[in-house]
Amino acid sequence: MKKREALLALTITSILFGVNYAVAKGLMPFFVTPRQLMIFRLAGTLVVLWPLYLLRGKQKVNPSDRLRMILSGLTGIAINQVMFFEGLSRTSPVDTSIIHTLSPMMVMLFAVLLIRERLTWRKIAGMMTGALGALWLVVLAGTSGKAEGNLTGNLLILLNITSYSLYLVVVKPLMARYSALTVMTHTFSWGSFFVIPYVIQDIPLLSFDHFTTNTWLSLFYVVFLTTLTAFSLTAWALRHVSATAAGYFIYLQPVIASLVAWIAYDEKLTLQKVGAAMLVFTGVFLVIYRPKGGASGGLKSIRAGG
Repeated sequence: MKKREALLALTITSILFGVNYAVAKGLMPFFVTPRQLMIFRLAGTLVVLWPLYLLRGKQKVNPSDRLRMILSGLTGIAINQVMFFEGLSRTSPVDTSIIHTLSPMMVMLFAVLLIRERLTWRKIAGMMTGALGALWLVVLAGTSGKAEGNLTGNLLILLNITSYSLYLVVVKPLMARYSALTVMTHTFSWGSFFVIPYVIQDIPLLSFDHFTTNTWLSLFYVVFLTTLTAFSLTAWALRHVSATAAGYFIYLQPVIASLVAWIAYDEKLTLQKVGAAMLVFTGVFLVIYRPKGGASGGLKSIRAGG
């Protein structure tokens, strides 16, 4: 029963993330700039996290783990958030969701480089195939005259998911020693510290005059549903199903993002994008596939960084 509930939680999470691409895209740049949206997301998250952290009893962070907390905040929150919102404001929700499926492959790459994860020819082939698919998608945006794909935006999204994948490797030892609430509170706090110099110049430009009810609902969705609810559901689900199995749910996000983008923006999913997506999916499958009796793909936590 718990496994079924966990799979349902992961499905809901994928839907929340898949819809988030279009919702966040709809807010920028008419209602808020990417920097202002970062202010809402980080401030709203911290307003919820810190009271919960204090009420449940502060968990002391070992001084030897402080640098890793800081690096987690830099990669998982600061660079990740800046690149995501700046990139999404310039490219399409569909392109963003497809590029985000590279996360499992990038986690494996960083695991090989940083913690000496064993590398096989199958994993090498998977990384090369996935990279080819991502490159194809980026080149498509660069050669297309249409508004739905943008070269700069796709490159920023590629940096976004690269930073988030590095974060997953950096934060892994912390998740074994501290509660999820402790790690999230500290990483979001450090990440906000790094982001403040970047976003502060847009604070005086923030105006609520043109905000509608839908604008506030969209902000609530981006700040609370995709940040707090989705991450909480994922953390709970990982107690009852393997992390590798949970990773496959990332493939739902491009499907959901494409459907929502088609409804909201009349964005078409071209054959070229389908081809690029299939290369990415094939590459990730080769990386995380575990034959019976074989070694694990080594991926402990997979989730897109939007």
